[in-house]
Amino acid sequence: MTPSDYYDARRQFRRILALDWSLYALDFVYGSVYALLGFFIFRRVGHSQVYDVIAPFLLVSAFMAYQTWHVCAPNTRCATAFFFFNLPHHRHIAFYAHLALLSLGGLWLIAVVLLGCALKLGGAAITAHYRIHPEMLVLPFVAIALTMAHVYLIRGWPYWCKAAAFFIAVCSWFFGKLYLIDAHPPLSRNDFWPEREMAYWIQLCIAGIMMGVVWSLIERVRSKWQNRQIGGIR
Repeated sequence: MTPSDYYDARRQFRRILALDWSLYALDFVYGSVYALLGFFIFRRVGHSQVYDVIAPFLLVSAFMAYQTWHVCAPNTRCATAFFFFNLPHHRHIAFYAHLALLSLGGLWLIAVVLLGCALKLGGAAITAHYRIHPEMLVLPFVAIALTMAHVYLIRGWPYWCKAAAFFIAVCSWFFGKLYLIDAHPPLSRNDFWPEREMAYWIQLCIAGIMMGVVWSLIERVRSKWQNRQIGGIR
């Protein structure tokens, strides 16, 4: 193999992805336990025929935030310029490999949650319907993007101010969602079948906006990380 073949971008990507897979793939198997555990916390069996699948996605998002930190944080080690000159791969290729692994892991855990919905875990054979919210479905990817931003971006005062504002906005959205869900209680006149807190197409639009934010944030982090080189490397 010639040096040009060894340093080919596709070969670099495959090597880094294979390395990440060998190190962290088993972690996502363990993460499946958290995904399934979500069906058994904050449940109200017999309270309604509809179970809003929220807790499993929250646990999956928390796990993905932890796993993203675990995968990406070693890249931010303090090192000299010569260290980065001698790396056998380009740093932005490593960024894409980490992102690919985390995206695959997130999809795997989402599939586990959907399987739990199909099996009606935690419903004690009473809950008739498991309701999926599109915004919660994309929440693990939001967690990945936010954690990558926290790892790779320089955390000065502008960063912390934006992070605080974003945190307040996310909390306001989440508690507002819970309030709207509780505002549609199961009643005997609707056969104990609560409606969605908002139209399904609106939820799809919100989920699309969230994925747009994820994409723009990932692209911003990638460009900033590529230029954030010790010793002024470009």
